[in-house]
Amino acid sequence: MLKKIMVTVVAAGMLLGNVQAKSLRDLLGAKLDPKYREVTKGDTSLDLAHKGITEITLEEGTALAHNYPKLKSLNLSENKLTSLPKTIGQLHKLEELSLDLNKLTSLPKTIGQLTSLKWLSLRSNKLTSLPKTIGQLKNLIKLDLSNNQLKTLPAGVFSGLTNLKQLGLSNNQLNDQAINVLVKMTWLKFLSVSGNRLKIRQGLRLRKAHGLKVQVRAI
Repeated sequence: MLKKIMVTVVAAGMLLGNVQAKSLRDLLGAKLDPKYREVTKGDTSLDLAHKGITEITLEEGTALAHNYPKLKSLNLSENKLTSLPKTIGQLHKLEELSLDLNKLTSLPKTIGQLTSLKWLSLRSNKLTSLPKTIGQLKNLIKLDLSNNQLKTLPAGVFSGLTNLKQLGLSNNQLNDQAINVLVKMTWLKFLSVSGNRLKIRQGLRLRKAHGLKVQVRAI
């Protein structure tokens, strides 16, 4: 009888350990409470990858910015996010933001308020468009938008990003017209546009503008 009881307890513990968070508050709990700020205010990085997070509410976004005022790196990759709250723009010190392998279909305009960002990765989501405010991220060095569903790029959205060195746009649905703006971005060190709807001529134009820095697979 004793052995059976022990097995039952262990099994229950294993089940509890596998429970995944649904919201940011489920995961961080008291760390989003204003009274907890004295403990978290010095933290500069937060790794929340692969936690099963399905949403971040407006209130949670505000609480995150309030309790982590020095946050520089935030990893939210491999979750189940379909959107981001407008309050994400309150993370003014953020330099690295990873949102790979989620289910994002769009980005809030307030993402342009993250002007300290140097590294933004949105690989493998379901983005169909970008807000023009992306162009406000003047300190951005690396931007990865690969494996999305982008068909167009906002006019002039990248023209002011003169610090950008790496741009990933592979495996989207961009055509020659959409890609044309990239020809003038001669300051890039690496550009990937393979897996889009490019004709050979456009691929050659990109190679001529960027030399050997471009990964192109025209169709």
